Amino acid sequence: MALQLFAAVDIGSFELELSIFEAVSGKIRCVERQRHVIALGSDTYQTGVISHELLDELCDTLNHFVDTIRVYKIDMKNVSVYATSALREAKNRLLVEDRIRVSCGLKVTVLSNSEQRFMCYKAIPVWQKQFDEIIEKESAIVDVGFGSMQISLYNKGALQSTQNLHLGALRTWTMLNEVSESGLNSRAIAEELIDYSINKFNNYYLQDKAIKNIIAIGDCMRIFAAKIMKLSQAESISALDFINIYEQVLPLSPSTLAAKYDVPSEFAKLVIPVAMIYYRIIRVTGAKTLWIPVTSLSEGMATEWAQKQKLIKLDHDFNGDILSSARFLNKKYSGDRNHTEYIEDKCMLLFDATKKLHGLGKQEKLLLQLAAILHDCGKFVSITAPGQCAYDIIMASEILGISHEERKIVANIVKYNTMPFDLYDAQMGLPRDQWMTVYKLTALLRLANALDRSHKQKIENVQATLKGNRLIITALTDRDIELEAGLFHEKSRFFSEVYGVTPELKRKKL
Repeated sequence: MALQLFAAVDIGSFELELSIFEAVSGKIRCVERQRHVIALGSDTYQTGVISHELLDELCDTLNHFVDTIRVYKIDMKNVSVYATSALREAKNRLLVEDRIRVSCGLKVTVLSNSEQRFMCYKAIPVWQKQFDEIIEKESAIVDVGFGSMQISLYNKGALQSTQNLHLGALRTWTMLNEVSESGLNSRAIAEELIDYSINKFNNYYLQDKAIKNIIAIGDCMRIFAAKIMKLSQAESISALDFINIYEQVLPLSPSTLAAKYDVPSEFAKLVIPVAMIYYRIIRVTGAKTLWIPVTSLSEGMATEWAQKQKLIKLDHDFNGDILSSARFLNKKYSGDRNHTEYIEDKCMLLFDATKKLHGLGKQEKLLLQLAAILHDCGKFVSITAPGQCAYDIIMASEILGISHEERKIVANIVKYNTMPFDLYDAQMGLPRDQWMTVYKLTALLRLANALDRSHKQKIENVQATLKGNRLIITALTDRDIELEAGLFHEKSRFFSEVYGVTPELKRKKL
């Protein structure tokens, strides 16, 4: 297999990073890494905008990165430029993106939080070969970034829940710096703030879970592991050893840390916030081991690229994690598991049977599957207005692996499963193509839902065949399905409006 090169540009909250990766024989290796410290996040988190001075510096550095990419003769189709919370939260985001495009010739993709974290997770099995073995026991992936942190809970190999907390290293340091200027005990206040957020997470999500392992990833842990813990590759460390290191660094000033551990001065101020956050997580969870793959977003970008090029194959099923987290969310809101699984299966059947009509692909099929899993969660809040309540639940929840726009598509499919769909409304604030996806997939979910109106799964076997301008759905059952047949007739009108095809329900006895 010929060697292929890929360039990952990470526009982070605290630094810019260019990583050059090579892929050959099913393996990925970083061959060069360039970093430039620039605290974009400080501007965003304090003022809401990225200043023109920092924007000039940003573009100068990116142009230097482009020169390096040209030296390696990397085709621009093998270059990815991703930005995270500093740009995502900036009010002048569009201006910054346009300036980078004009000045550097680079198209920036601003990742949603869920996309960013999921991409980082994908890199873990590549650099941490024991990943699947680790998550068989109750484990938490803890990704402390510069702007925020993500905690995701795994057990028996499946993702159960995930939550984002605004406790990033740079954000915490900014708060510490502001408090110290007022003469208050900044460290004690930071500990109290961190404890409050982590204890809330513990009360809502951990409860009686006995977390055995913490998988610590991200730029902050990479710096801490390399400089303070002296780890050079994927390794583990006991929680007690980490606590001992924490107690050693806690009293030190940034200048002392920089001198003693050879930490770049710009990073030294972040060491205490990073250590403090992980220390509190260990105390709350009672975890015994920290696994440190030493991966970051750049490795995630390289993994995503290599997957798309079919250069590597991951053993872990990350699409399964997306669905697993949705199922746990449905369970949290007391969803009817048997009914949900039935509707999920029938949605997949109808999607495949109508491919010629909707022209949608694998990603849209995944969004329909998520909508099927979550379609009943709104009843936990209101039986009379489940659609709107489900929409609110989905939009307020994080589903790792899909973008904010895709989450909005899922939420609208679920909403209009029960609410009237006005063809001439304002397209629900969605671009035309996304609105059409909602339109088409809502018709499929409504039809599938009609097949189990009683929530008793009376139709044991269903077959769907497209014949001319008819969609023949054959129901094999010996039970009374008058309720389902009546609702099917009602829902078929909307399906016909969308696709120009008439669904027909034919019953056959077993």
